[in-house]
Amino acid sequence: MDKEMKKMLEKIMEDVGEIKEENRKMSRELEQLKSMMREKEEKWEREKMDLKEKMKKLEEKMEEQEKRVRKKNIVVTGLDEEECENEKKLEKWMKAELEVEVRVKEMYKINGGKMIVAELESWGEKRKVMENKRKLKEKKGKSVYIEDDLTKKERDIQKELRTLAKEERQKGLRVKVGYKKIWIEGKGFRWDEENFAIRAQEKDDRAEKGKRTCRGIREKTSK
Repeated sequence: MDKEMKKMLEKIMEDVGEIKEENRKMSRELEQLKSMMREKEEKWEREKMDLKEKMKKLEEKMEEQEKRVRKKNIVVTGLDEEECENEKKLEKWMKAELEVEVRVKEMYKINGGKMIVAELESWGEKRKVMENKRKLKEKKGKSVYIEDDLTKKERDIQKELRTLAKEERQKGLRVKVGYKKIWIEGKGFRWDEENFAIRAQEKDDRAEKGKRTCRGIREKTSK
C-alpha cells in the first residue's frame, strides 16, 4: 500500500512538474508575442510620425508656392461694374484714384462679382498700390478696399484675429490688426502658426515666453 501511495505521489509530482514546465514555456511564448507587438507598435508609431512630418513639409511647400503665385496680386472690393470691366479700365481707375501707374496683367472676379483679383506686372507696382491705398479713405460717397491676395491659411488666421479684435473693441479696448499680428491696448502679439494661437511679442516681456490661446489673451486684457 505504501509503495502504491509512493508511486501515486511520484506520478502527481511528475505531472505537476510537467504542468509547471508547460506554463513556463507558454509564459516565454507570451512574452515573445508581447515583445513582437511592442516592436510593431513602435514601428507603426515611427512610420506614422514620419508620414505626418512628410505631410507637414508638403503642406508648407504648397503654401509657400501659393504665396509666390499670389505675391503680385491685389484684391479690390467695392468698385462699380464699369470701373473694373477689364484690365485697362482697372489701370485707369488706379491712376485716377491712387495716382499710380501700373500694368494689370490679368484680372478675374470672385464672390459673385463683388471682388476683383488682379495680377500686377511686378511686386514693386503692387507695393506702390498698397502704399497709396490710404487715399481711398479720403474719398467720399462709396467704400473701396484693396487688400493682399491671401491664401486660405492666411485668411483663416486673419479671420481669427479680426474676431478677437471685435470682441476686445466691444470691451472698450484699443485694438489694431496687422498681418499675423494684433495690438491690444498697445501690447503686441504675433500669430504662432504651429499652435494656432497668439504669443506676446514685446522685447522686454521675458515672463511671457509661453504661448497663449486667443481665449487666454482675452482673459488677460479684460482684467
